[in-house]
Amino acid sequence: MNRSKLANGLGYAGLLPFIAGTVALFSTDPAISGPALYSLTVYAAVILSFMGAVHWGLAMQSTETGANWQLGLSVLPALLAWLSVSLQTPSGALLSLAGGFAVLAIIEIFAATKGFVPGWYRNLRIPLTVIVVGLLLLAYSRLP
Repeated sequence: MNRSKLANGLGYAGLLPFIAGTVALFSTDPAISGPALYSLTVYAAVILSFMGAVHWGLAMQSTETGANWQLGLSVLPALLAWLSVSLQTPSGALLSLAGGFAVLAIIEIFAATKGFVPGWYRNLRIPLTVIVVGLLLLAYSRLP
């Protein structure tokens, strides 16, 4: 199996906790919806941090001096993820995480045009990001 196909499969499998957490928020039982909200927020923060780490790894491999911005930028998703879960308000956390994923997608489109990420990576990240942002906003809409 080639790398892009494997990455696609793993990327879409990574949506399962987003989907499960959001669906569980539709439960009227607080014993289900409460932990689901916490789990969804933490998972989103972990994945946002991971997405920044991808750029760290790509920048570390690059011999292009232009990749320095990518290295510096790569730490911002982890900082935003930490800030989001530190807010202690579910609505603020979900909105800031959704915003973080959206901004990162814009950065990844730019990075792909400069050759800092493979084209297949951008083609994977855009639909995944649309789904993740949509699920986080749907979860936000379920909050009281």
